[in-house]
Amino acid sequence: MIKVFNHWFYRTTIARVVIDLMFPVLCVILAAIWIGRGGQLALEKVAFYAVIFALATIVFSAWLGIYQRVHSRTRTETRARAVLSLYLAIPLAYAVFALLSVAEVDRGYLLLSGLAALFATLVHRVHSAHSRTGLLLSHRVLVFGAGEEAENVGRVLRKSDPEIQIVGFYPSPTDLEIIVPAQVLLPREMSLSDTAHSLKVDEIIVAVRERRGGALPLRELLDCKLSGVKVLDLASYFERALGQIRIDSLRVSWLIFGEGFRQSWRRTSIKRLFDIVVAAFLLLLAMPVMLLTAILIVIEDGFPVFYRQERVGLDGRLFNVIKFRSMR
Repeated sequence: MIKVFNHWFYRTTIARVVIDLMFPVLCVILAAIWIGRGGQLALEKVAFYAVIFALATIVFSAWLGIYQRVHSRTRTETRARAVLSLYLAIPLAYAVFALLSVAEVDRGYLLLSGLAALFATLVHRVHSAHSRTGLLLSHRVLVFGAGEEAENVGRVLRKSDPEIQIVGFYPSPTDLEIIVPAQVLLPREMSLSDTAHSLKVDEIIVAVRERRGGALPLRELLDCKLSGVKVLDLASYFERALGQIRIDSLRVSWLIFGEGFRQSWRRTSIKRLFDIVVAAFLLLLAMPVMLLTAILIVIEDGFPVFYRQERVGLDGRLFNVIKFRSMR
């Protein structure tokens, strides 16, 4: 994984984003070269607008969760998200390529090439999200522990992360009860470091509740880390790999020393500005759907259309969330 702006991203996800960025841009540039054989076309300007179009479509795809690593999503749900992304990209493409000072026919060719490239990219994204080829790029994970906490970890990882391959559970000396099935339990005849090396493990997740009294083989974990195997506790793994802060795995020390809790006026201001700009933009895009929803609510059940929910925000301040009545 790669850390960018204090957020963790899988290398495969970054590679997919780069491909989704380059493919439409290259298609538009090739179309511009083909169109400009009989005349002059400013390729730099065409490339600039093509990059804007590709970046905007990537934002739409990320907003719709196309790049999320979700194991339980069906193929139909993925297709629906891809179709919605294409629906949002069509008016954007018209708006972007309308700014080009080229002939109407040439602009149409560029528009069609960009949309065709986007369509091909989305088809590939739907296919790759449900293909078995992802197993070749899977992360091999060993869970240290065999109790209730380790069993919960295995269940969550299999459900949430399709690219995780759990090679087994290595029991801890302090496990009072073995919960995980026997077929995934690793024998303790070999040391933890030797087991991790023989199974070609990429990461070790420490999933034991009690860490005192020699529960953790510190020397073996250190050997694993020095040999290139990543060693993570539960809270760090869920925060890094799944973007989750799970209450059942939190420790006070992790909250104190964790990097994700650093705040500053600059960080807060930038985050606030970004939230306002993006929320306003998405609100404009969703306005037709919201208007239709309001009309349907009035036809079915009359007024009022909205209702309020009171929530607790920063520093204990109360604020209202306004929702459609159909969202109760």
